[in-house]
Amino acid sequence: MDEKGRIGGKLNLIDLIIIIIVIIAVVVAARTIRSESHTAGTVDMTFTVLVEGIREETYNDAAKHIPSQLMASGSLVDAYVTDSQLLPHTVYIGNGNGGAQIPAVDDNLVDALFTVEATVPRESVQLNTLGSQEIRIGKIHYLKTEYFEFTGTIYTAEWGEEMPAVSQLPAA
Repeated sequence: MDEKGRIGGKLNLIDLIIIIIVIIAVVVAARTIRSESHTAGTVDMTFTVLVEGIREETYNDAAKHIPSQLMASGSLVDAYVTDSQLLPHTVYIGNGNGGAQIPAVDDNLVDALFTVEATVPRESVQLNTLGSQEIRIGKIHYLKTEYFEFTGTIYTAEWGEEMPAVSQLPAA
């Protein structure tokens, strides 16, 4: 530092402090903008898939691989099977007189309810899609991971609080 307070004859201490503050502000602003653009572009969704009439051994083997990431068209997607529940498989048997059906539990088969948690691009919400499949209650869904694959029906579906109205989405 010379007699005028300059470091190396070019900068004084106050100039150096201002430069450091500006650099820190730029870094913080860049991180904030990048973070906001990432989260603003996605929506969290949770849905369940009911798979009916499978062997209990098959369910048990699949349950060993939960949590498991979903696949679509041979690629992994940002969605995970996070939970499953084993349910009795109910069949309906006629009473023999052409009347009402009587429910009975089938001891040879079970039903399974799988929970899926996903993060999808906002554009996918408008179309209710995950990978190449539409997500709607009552729709057939192929629940496919690298370890198991079942065909079931979407039983429940919830989209995150951040889900925009269709009018707020960018035009396709």
